[in-house]
Amino acid sequence: MTPSHHRVHHGSDAHYLDKNYGSTFIIWDRIFGTFKAEEGRPTYGITKPVTSYNPVYLVFHEWADIVSDIKKARDGKEVYQILFGKPGDEVIKNRELREQSETETTKLKSNVASSPTPILVSNENSLLKKED
Repeated sequence: MTPSHHRVHHGSDAHYLDKNYGSTFIIWDRIFGTFKAEEGRPTYGITKPVTSYNPVYLVFHEWADIVSDIKKARDGKEVYQILFGKPGDEVIKNRELREQSETETTKLKSNVASSPTPILVSNENSLLKKED
């Protein structure tokens, strides 16, 4: 594996996801169709922020997400897509949209609950006092 191949392996850009896992011998990626040549400097890191710095969580959180997705799957086809599909597959996108919606709803509920005065949000996203 060259430094370029290794950069792609650690890239979080959509076109670099699930690429260059062949470790020492890149031949495995060429055989299984997961090889990707570097096409520009990759963005390093993960695709979404983590909520903990616990090393056990960091290692296993994606596995927990996969198990959760399998439990929510409607049929065997979705289970197969979750296990063997690409990161951009529709089932995965639906999970990410659900998570985003749940996060936004939780934030909104906590903001409203902690507000000393009931508030309304105008179209300009400014906060207004609720008139009685």
